[in-house]
Amino acid sequence: MLSAVTFASHPNTNLKTFQKMKTLSCKDVGFDCEAVVKAGSEEEVLQQAAQHAKAAHGVTVTPEMAEQIKSLIHDE
Repeated sequence: MLSAVTFASHPNTNLKTFQKMKTLSCKDVGFDCEAVVKAGSEEEVLQQAAQHAKAAHGVTVTPEMAEQIKSLIHDE
């Protein structure tokens, strides 16, 4: 499915390269929640996941939690 793939321009050519999206499911973290965060990097996924955790679950993600959550992020 191409909607899960972003295109990144190669700096030295007009060619486009595929960049797999990074994905994190809220269920994988332990919540009974259907939310899925997708972004181009682990850092972006963690940022979006932290915002979701606060808004939807009232949870503030600590640096220690972020390190544990990072292991649950996978390529789509």
